[in-house]
Amino acid sequence: MSVGKYAVPSEIRMFQPSDIPTLVKNVNGRYYVYEHKRVRDENTGKMKNASGKVLGRITAEEGFIPNNVKIEKDDITILNFGEYAVSVQNSQNTLVRLKQFFGTDDAYRIYCMAVIYFVNGYTSISHFKAVYDQSWLSARFKDVSLSEESAGNFLKELGRRQTRVEAFEQSLINEGSGIYAVDGHVILSCSRLNDMTAYGNKYQKLHNTQQNFMCMFDVEENRPVAVKAFDGGTVDKTAVRDIFKTHQFHDTVFIVDSGFYSAGNIQLFSDKENHYVIPVPENMEAHKTMIKDIRFTDEFVYKKGKGRKTESCMIRYREEIIKNRRIIMFQDETMNEQLRAEYYSLIGIDDDYTLEEYRKQEQLLGIIILETNMSVSAEEVYETYKKRWRIETYYNHMKNSAGFNGTHKQNYYELQGESFIMAVEGMIYSEFMNAINNSTEKILKGKCSSECLRIAAYQKIARHDDESWHKNSLRKGVTELIEALGVDTDQYMHAIS
Repeated sequence: MSVGKYAVPSEIRMFQPSDIPTLVKNVNGRYYVYEHKRVRDENTGKMKNASGKVLGRITAEEGFIPNNVKIEKDDITILNFGEYAVSVQNSQNTLVRLKQFFGTDDAYRIYCMAVIYFVNGYTSISHFKAVYDQSWLSARFKDVSLSEESAGNFLKELGRRQTRVEAFEQSLINEGSGIYAVDGHVILSCSRLNDMTAYGNKYQKLHNTQQNFMCMFDVEENRPVAVKAFDGGTVDKTAVRDIFKTHQFHDTVFIVDSGFYSAGNIQLFSDKENHYVIPVPENMEAHKTMIKDIRFTDEFVYKKGKGRKTESCMIRYREEIIKNRRIIMFQDETMNEQLRAEYYSLIGIDDDYTLEEYRKQEQLLGIIILETNMSVSAEEVYETYKKRWRIETYYNHMKNSAGFNGTHKQNYYELQGESFIMAVEGMIYSEFMNAINNSTEKILKGKCSSECLRIAAYQKIARHDDESWHKNSLRKGVTELIEALGVDTDQYMHAIS
């Protein structure tokens, strides 16, 4: 007997589950089993039949095949452990501070997201839950909600309700060294729907729109203290003013590059007994005045690097007061010699390098002209400015290790929230590197964070039928590194059993 296009034949219907209410539907010749529910019609108010989620399918050969027997429906019994354990062990100060300013639930969510960034690099919100579920974080910080919808909404609220964020950052400022490098970081924006997306100063490099990330970085504590996202068309000298509107600074030293130079910003960096060091832009009269007269009146030895890599170089300088501003011209003699040699070696090889131009430039190579209102020696001014490289190191970490190079975010508030999570990741990175650098353990000597995480990741833990956890067997070097970073694996497993 023939059946209709959407009919379900008896040889299929005979396999329909009878223990719960279900419906069987013919969908393009395949037979799917749905939940059968009675719901109230919104228009008439009467009860009607409705289908719920798909429970499985039926075939004449196999009968009813439920969805919940697929392997991906089983509980996860093996977790990524080592890389997360060493990260949490060596970032407890960050977690404690988060709990001081956010409720425990929110603090744990912020912290887990930041740890995931630190361990895995930049992670889209659609992947947070999977990474969390597969890691020891899900056993240690239970019930943290990181579904795509939950994580996205949380980032928006974090970006929209900034009171706790600003109080958290202000505590870092109040307890910090008082010496802060300030700089912007450009990230590629692949969204045309975000009002922070714009063509900016990196278009020639990105060939696309961008968004800007502004950071104030403690050069002594090696950690970010204030962050904010800006639209890609806003230049640094304008964006920085917003941070001063929401944060308080007193007796602080700001180290900035020439892109921040403006009369208004110089006043901003000077108010409330604050101080600044900034390169003088080449188009300014003070710069031209100093360059017209290349001579130096004094010198000092500057040491760069650490330990066996320490190098000494002679720094010559001359300072003047120009229009009531303290201007100091420095020249690194070693750099001058290196740059002259590099330039001279290209004469006759590259048409852009000529002997005539070399004669014009040889005295200028290795020169930097700084403006400051600090009442310290020229040597201290120079040493302070050279600490600016530490924010560049942090941005290199963001770009290369954390992978924060681009975003598809389409919401202003979500991007602000994400920026804060990245700042917390920076604090975790700082704590972790301090643990490595301050350790006397030979196995940690010369290692970077990513190498330690890679090695520690070999350590997995597995849950057995009795709900106890066991670690996998590993070579000695892995366990030694994990122990050197302060992790007692047995204690960590006992805490989640």
